[in-house]
Amino acid sequence: MNDNLLNIDNSSQPTRDDIRRIENYLSAINENLITIGQILRGDDDEIDEQTQPQSDTY
Repeated sequence: MNDNLLNIDNSSQPTRDDIRRIENYLSAINENLITIGQILRGDDDEIDEQTQPQSDTY
């Protein structure tokens, strides 16, 4: 595994951009874990509603 996955300079204090990049990365992981949990629980309808665009016209 790449120890410097987010391209952060470990020799200095993290910048605001570094922190923002880490937050975005963790947020994406969290969203994926929520989706995995929904799949494991069988909440497929909820996942479909989130990922499929809804249209009122047929």
